[in-house]
Amino acid sequence: ILGDGRALAPVRTLQSKHSRAMTPESPLLLFRGSHAELRLPRELPTVETPAVLVGGSASYHDTLVRDLAGLAVVEGAGLARDLPLVVRADMAPFQREVLQLLGYDESRFISVDAAHPMRFATLHIPSRLALGSRSVAQLVGRWYRSRLVHTQDVPSRKLYVTPGPDVAIDNAQAVASLLDSLGFEVVEVAGLDVRTQIDLFAQASLVVGATSEGMTNILFSAPGTPMLEFRPVHWADSGGHMHFEPLAGACGHRYAVQECVRAGGGAGGPITVSVDLDQLRHRLEDMS
Repeated sequence: ILGDGRALAPVRTLQSKHSRAMTPESPLLLFRGSHAELRLPRELPTVETPAVLVGGSASYHDTLVRDLAGLAVVEGAGLARDLPLVVRADMAPFQREVLQLLGYDESRFISVDAAHPMRFATLHIPSRLALGSRSVAQLVGRWYRSRLVHTQDVPSRKLYVTPGPDVAIDNAQAVASLLDSLGFEVVEVAGLDVRTQIDLFAQASLVVGATSEGMTNILFSAPGTPMLEFRPVHWADSGGHMHFEPLAGACGHRYAVQECVRAGGGAGGPITVSVDLDQLRHRLEDMS
């Protein structure tokens, strides 16, 4: 198990708040915070060539910050130049695009799905550089910028990232109008390819937005970029969804949060919040 590229680190048990039974076709019978139970056939196809486990979450944030960031450790150990990568068979298009931008061609992928487990004679598993919503290693931001950001221009674009599927803003039009009057560009990351998102956030001089997958792109912004996150006030009490403060810290950004009163929603749907416009004006004045 690779640690920082110089020394070995112990295996860490995957954490989960809830035990859960998996689908019938999955070899994973039970997944607890302390252990996992698997059902495997006695005979499995074996890959003799050493490989690197990449995996991949369906989440854009988790894929970049948790899964693919492990390649920074692997590259630091000099193992990624020619080894195949073990990936999910159902990778999303954005996952393939990020790997291709990093220089990993699909010809090197070994695709594995839950219904057809495989055995590996040697499998390198990079230690995670992010621990949930608690901490992110500074290496993550440095590595992504060095590998994927090519512009040397001085950042000059103020970006307003529209909410994703988890948070809705009930006075969204008023927020957008205020930010437009202050010279912000409205950015809807859904539908943008990864290269476009990288180039856009690399030019950002200020980023404002509600908690969403799109805010993950602050990875590509220059260190010191001011960032303001709209966050439901009750999330601070629960300790969840606090992803972007540690990510901003790891990237060297000037992070601020505007906690917003819940106006409705939830119970399986997006949480609706209301953004205080006067408070927003003052926040932006303090950040300028």
